[in-house]
Amino acid sequence: MDIFNVDYDLDREFFILNLNSGLLAGKIYVVKIHYTAFLKDNLKGFYRSVYTDQSTGKEEYVAVTQFQATDARRAFPCFDEPALKAKYEVDFE
Repeated sequence: MDIFNVDYDLDREFFILNLNSGLLAGKIYVVKIHYTAFLKDNLKGFYRSVYTDQSTGKEEYVAVTQFQATDARRAFPCFDEPALKAKYEVDFE
């Protein structure tokens, strides 16, 4: 199966792969996307948060997730439509 075109739907935050043929039910397809993501401070997706360690008084940073509705796609490319569930795996290299 070949990809003949890619599109972006910025309003719905979709990356669209246009294929040369339809997908078959029950078959497993693999899409590999190489990307770089950065932790932001906006409390959405996978973000950086700060707290004060009570024992040392020092500020500490942690990476936190908030995958409400469609916020998983802010962390990594995925299909995260709440009404349409899909299984996926994320490999960190």
